[in-house]
Amino acid sequence: MTERRDSQRILLLGNDPADQQWSILDYGDHLRASMAQLVGRDWEVILRAPDTRKAGWWIRRFRAGCALATYQSRYIHYPRLLRGLKADLYHILDHGNSWLIRYLDPKRTVVFCHDLIPLLFRDWGWSLWPWVSGRAFRHAIQWMSRAAAIITNSACTRRDVITHLKYPADRIHVVPLGLDPELHPPPTPAARKEARKAFHLPDGPLLLHVGATAFYKNVEGVLQSLRILLERGEAVRLVRAGEFLRQGQRRLAQKLGVADRVMEMGSLPRAHLRRLYHAADILVYPSWYEGMGIPPLEAMASGVPVIASNRGALPETVGEAGILVDPGAPELWADAIQRVLGDTTLQADLKTLGLARASEFRWEETAEKTWAVYRTILSM
Repeated sequence: MTERRDSQRILLLGNDPADQQWSILDYGDHLRASMAQLVGRDWEVILRAPDTRKAGWWIRRFRAGCALATYQSRYIHYPRLLRGLKADLYHILDHGNSWLIRYLDPKRTVVFCHDLIPLLFRDWGWSLWPWVSGRAFRHAIQWMSRAAAIITNSACTRRDVITHLKYPADRIHVVPLGLDPELHPPPTPAARKEARKAFHLPDGPLLLHVGATAFYKNVEGVLQSLRILLERGEAVRLVRAGEFLRQGQRRLAQKLGVADRVMEMGSLPRAHLRRLYHAADILVYPSWYEGMGIPPLEAMASGVPVIASNRGALPETVGEAGILVDPGAPELWADAIQRVLGDTTLQADLKTLGLARASEFRWEETAEKTWAVYRTILSM
């Protein structure tokens, strides 16, 4: 029986919440809400994704189990989910799922490409099973090349897609992501102390690093900078929010003598992460590469000075609102951190510039630019 619909339908294909890829999950939720407001009643905006949080919790207790569960969700559960789902336009929110185009209409499919890091750094040991994950990534981007349009979150990623995939430049559109609208600076000086108390954080300078521990995040560089700061007499601590340090990173922290200065919060609910930003003095983000880089913008929206890498899309994302440093030079990172900690005028300037920069990233604008891409496809 043919499905009857009174309105046209946009189907957003997101990621399994069990994979805990928070930025992509936020992207789906905010884009759906903002797009629904923008297009009105003539269009139905639906967000769909497998949800294996209950079924696969036991296997995800280990890193290998997490990888297996992700592949199972992506290659078994997702195709089943798509059966019977029809739409006038499809939007795959993560290029890792691009292979799903085989079940869709390529001429009505948009793919969001966050970055090409596995392709750019294929020799860096970025995966638990390099052969498997490398093959899966190549498979995904081959299918992505069949999409009617590709959206990237930065001009940097757009250049990468043009250079490495030879995809037509006129079909690649830059649409930066928006920010959590609930982010804001601490309302009072006392709120900062209360935030530290809530997380049992001590007095003294606190550096914050948010995100995964994959190689390109350069956690090792943060640890090396921390050692230099301690050798210079700076009583700083590093607070980590995100997945816990890997064994090799823990061994490095022990070797450098900084293990007791690292405080791990683990993966935090969104509301808790907002409050953790209030406890920090500086966000450090020394990634070797990023397709956009959301945490620096979140820190700026929270009134936290940012020191970030000068690689990948981070100069484009941070702009003039933060300090950019070579991720391969821990001494320069230590210099920049000391400079910010010791200069209250600089701190105030970075906070002001950061708030202005973060205000430019709104989900309403993301929806408007995305809708413009949709219209080009629907008009073909």
